[in-house]
Amino acid sequence: MSTQADAVLALPELPAFPQLTQLPEMVARLWEFPEVKGIWLGGSFAAGTADQFSDVDLRCVVDHGAVEDWKARDLRSIFGEVYIDGQIHDFTGNGVLHHFVGPQSTVYDLWILDYEKDLPGDNVILLACRDEALAARIDAIKPIVVFDPQPASPPVVRRLIVDFWITTSKDIKVVHRGFEAVLLAGLEVQRSYLLRLWYILATGKDPGTSRVTIHLMSRMIPPIRELVGPAAIEILGAPARNMWEIIDSIERNRDEVSRIGRLIAHEVGFDYPSKLEATVREQWEKSTNRMYEAPGIVDVGGFVI
Repeated sequence: MSTQADAVLALPELPAFPQLTQLPEMVARLWEFPEVKGIWLGGSFAAGTADQFSDVDLRCVVDHGAVEDWKARDLRSIFGEVYIDGQIHDFTGNGVLHHFVGPQSTVYDLWILDYEKDLPGDNVILLACRDEALAARIDAIKPIVVFDPQPASPPVVRRLIVDFWITTSKDIKVVHRGFEAVLLAGLEVQRSYLLRLWYILATGKDPGTSRVTIHLMSRMIPPIRELVGPAAIEILGAPARNMWEIIDSIERNRDEVSRIGRLIAHEVGFDYPSKLEATVREQWEKSTNRMYEAPGIVDVGGFVI
């Protein structure tokens, strides 16, 4: 890759995907700005793991003094119809991320990076560079590890199960306050515990507490599907359209955590928190039984009257 600023851009051969059709023109438009010192294609395309639905991860290194300008830059004036609409995120610790949608719903992540700061880990296909020193820095970038589960740690897994039972113990107060929407949010948290435990049982490894993303879940789901089969969707997708269905979903999650938690405890080697589970379940049974027995509360076609 030439580093001459006045050279005509000659991009390397790009992966043959429809999302990259607009990329040469986009790079050429960015290259018109003299503060842009280097551009590369990162993410799944550079890693060789992309498919026809993958996002386009474009990295652009600019002079230190230009970063603030790029936070306010109107990308539509640069990319034209390739930019339909998007968001700006200033949480990366280096520069700003423009997250936007283009034709055919292609998602682009244009990360504007500060020349004077460390470059992030990434997979790299270098597209353009004006600076030999920067080219060397880009060449030294290490590929990012998106998913690296470690062998399950007995204390960590036991704590995860304890956390689940403490979290679900709070469902009683929310049920009796009639806050169905809060319970729905809690169900999603409890299902995240379940997904992690399924993966641990299936593989013996712990994916940790990383933010749930498509990249993460695409690696977790295959072993979970092989282990649990259709029952996984039946539990995760149980209807929760009213209070009684929500209660049923809570109990399904608990039953499954109880079942697989004991299996993991046996395989990994720790004492399952049986007393904690029994305490939570006992109070839950007393509380929900009073609800079912209360006069004037009848479930009619999904409506409580």
